[in-house]
Amino acid sequence: MEARDIIIAPLISEKSMTGTHISQYSFEVHARATKTQIRHAVEEIFKVTVIKINTTNVGGKIKNFARRGVRTSGQQSDWKKAIVTLKAGQKIELGGVNPFEQRSACILRPVASLLIAHVLRHASLFAPRART
Repeated sequence: MEARDIIIAPLISEKSMTGTHISQYSFEVHARATKTQIRHAVEEIFKVTVIKINTTNVGGKIKNFARRGVRTSGQQSDWKKAIVTLKAGQKIELGGVNPFEQRSACILRPVASLLIAHVLRHASLFAPRART
């Protein structure tokens, strides 16, 4: 198998993006790919050094849907996930902005100001009630 056949797509989710702090990246891989094949494919495509690979087979979900007024159910395909750990200090650019790598005040400030505004607006809800 070619390297591009083994690595199908990167997994972009909140959980997988938090792993980038410790140089862990998640990929959807070919169902029959071995850890050795995944290691060589990642090293060839991204030009990085792989330390460890964890793989898991993810079962497809059962989905219900309606088509032309008839309710039917189906199952999504099973797939394989690989979590790749890189050598310390190395990164893979997956495109876009990773907010988990940018822990600056420009990201946290709007959230904090919204929280403070909410608490001030509803201060009566947080105040202790007087007993009568």
